[in-house]
Amino acid sequence: MFKLSGTRNVFWAFFLVVAMAFAFAPAHAGSTQKELGGMAPVDALEYMKKTPNLFILDVRPEERHKEISFVGSTNIPLAVLQERLGEIPKDRPVMIHCRLGVTSLKAYPIVMEGRPDIPVLAFIEGEPPFEAYNTWKTEKMKKSQKK
Repeated sequence: MFKLSGTRNVFWAFFLVVAMAFAFAPAHAGSTQKELGGMAPVDALEYMKKTPNLFILDVRPEERHKEISFVGSTNIPLAVLQERLGEIPKDRPVMIHCRLGVTSLKAYPIVMEGRPDIPVLAFIEGEPPFEAYNTWKTEKMKKSQKK
């Protein structure tokens, strides 16, 4: 080992500790982003229902999004996600999904690292509850139109 005596050695030891801390700190350290990580479909559904102003991000290819999607969701395929990160609003919680949870798992760190200004970030682990959410959302929209 090395001897930590004298001002010079203490300085270099301190410098090494600080450098290591910065080297291994996550890129988004210091952000106020709350990372919820993966959520089971049933938990994601409840979270989506109770979260106002939620931005739902579909990272599947466009043709899959056209087949079935969440009401009000935005499609940014994983292949172009890095270039289009700026399209995700910074002031809204974000739920990422795909068809089975594999692509959203890949998209999650891209959004987390590239957009630390997003307040809350999560993804659906598994098959999204399209029908249950869309039924709930449609009924909610009908009720608000009657008022």
